[in-house]
Amino acid sequence: MKQKEDSGFVADGYCRAYLAVYEQISAEVEQQFAEQLQHASFLERRRIRREMAREIERRIHASAPPDALY
Repeated sequence: MKQKEDSGFVADGYCRAYLAVYEQISAEVEQQFAEQLQHASFLERRRIRREMAREIERRIHASAPPDALY
């Protein structure tokens, strides 16, 4: 009887890839925006936090594309 070969694909591969790079990327982005946050008013901090979230997502999608095969 012939054994079925494993494809190597993982059901939650994107989630694993996302989580693998999230901590490092979020730390880099926080460091990049730290000075701006320090001198910002309340409303400016909210705007900067939204910008940070967009930048984190952009970098994660570059490192772990959601449409890639995992």
